Amino acid sequence: MVNLVDNLREAKDILSNAEERTRSLERERRKVLSKLDDIGSGNYEQHVNSAVVEAYGGADIYNIPVVSHGSTHFFIDPSSLPEFERKRRETAQLKRIDVLKSNIQKISKRELLDRFGPGPHRVEFTLSFFHSLEDFHPDELKPNTFVVETAPANLMPHSVLLFLEMVQHGLWDETAIVHNKEHVLTASPTNFFTGESKSEDFKKAGINQVSFQEYNEHYPHDKYTLGFAGRPGGPDFYISIEDNIQRHGPGGFADAAIV
Repeated sequence: MVNLVDNLREAKDILSNAEERTRSLERERRKVLSKLDDIGSGNYEQHVNSAVVEAYGGADIYNIPVVSHGSTHFFIDPSSLPEFERKRRETAQLKRIDVLKSNIQKISKRELLDRFGPGPHRVEFTLSFFHSLEDFHPDELKPNTFVVETAPANLMPHSVLLFLEMVQHGLWDETAIVHNKEHVLTASPTNFFTGESKSEDFKKAGINQVSFQEYNEHYPHDKYTLGFAGRPGGPDFYISIEDNIQRHGPGGFADAAIV
């Protein structure tokens, strides 16, 4: 009987120790999961991860603080993160960007069809050529015209909508086309007669640039095609006067690539 009691007590002690180890392991597991969540959300602690730099210690290149504690703000320096974490973040960010682009295109397509119809959409530009303002006599000039047909609404709705809105608001009236480079002609938001910039007019109308560089392989930068200049693009647009598929297509500007 005594031996049985002793065995029960020993078994009870073993179970108690096992339960304590289980609780200890569970606490450690929660800590690990919490740290993993912090890595995913960017909530690093300064004393835990070297990827965090103090805001006033050379982190002015980062605009938004990741962690704030009192009057001190902490930022993430992506270059000091482990490679696998950088790739994971980049992949997640690119997926979010793709979703945003897709949503913008869907909204733009609905508005484009509602305001301008199914297309095809065409815009006629009228150009006048003269050497100086003194030579400008509208009644005597024989205007030259060219017609632009946009890409279909289902392929590049965001860019087409912005372009047609600019035209509808008369923002390109009395502006100038300048010879920018040998391979393109660039339309500038500048009043030809006064020399004043019309950029603010585009901004006030809320149609000064695209939200992202919309590209479709079915409409590459062939000769005599149009594209928004700049990154992401607008309000300036350019006319390719030669084949610019390689120069202006995806990956054409190596110095503008995002690492």
